[in-house]
Amino acid sequence: MANGRQVPLRDLEATQEYIIRKLPLYDRVALRRDINQHGLRTGDVAMLVDYVPRPSGGPEGCVLEVFNAVGESIAVVTVEASDIGPLRADEVLAVRHLAQAG
Repeated sequence: MANGRQVPLRDLEATQEYIIRKLPLYDRVALRRDINQHGLRTGDVAMLVDYVPRPSGGPEGCVLEVFNAVGESIAVVTVEASDIGPLRADEVLAVRHLAQAG
């Protein structure tokens, strides 16, 4: 179900992508995959600061700003829109040491 209506299974992925693209700018989002070059892990929280089109009709991108536990900006990264998701009420934030990019 999406937006209170039945969605055929083949359209579910497209519907989820539509919902992802509609996340408001400056909302906090969670990473859905590791970003090793920046030491970021699935579940890390970032702020969505912009959407960027991909050339050649590829997937839409998102610019994220990542903060440490005390609110200092530590990275600005670009990921595919499918690499982020909204924060949910049934989730808990956690603290971990920042992995060193390697």
